Amino acid sequence: MLRKFFEDKFAIFGTVLELLGDGGILKEEKSRHSEIVKKLLPKVSEKIPSATADEIYEMLFFLEKKGVLKENLTIFDKELSQELTDKIKAL
Repeated sequence: MLRKFFEDKFAIFGTVLELLGDGGILKEEKSRHSEIVKKLLPKVSEKIPSATADEIYEMLFFLEKKGVLKENLTIFDKELSQELTDKIKAL
């Protein structure tokens, strides 16, 4: 049961990274977390129905803290994103 819990979290995290990396979600102007979550939630929920807005908020704040999201949520660092993805896959 615990394994399933974390598998879902990592799947959501991977999907969020994928969608942010595509570049269609982030704008050049300052974005708010809530705006990004509104765009991400339907797309993430298509792949992982159990995904919640709260989980996506947490992931955005985590990505911001780790430097993957920069400049008021307008820049996505693909190299740092890949490092996180590689670490998750290594688990």
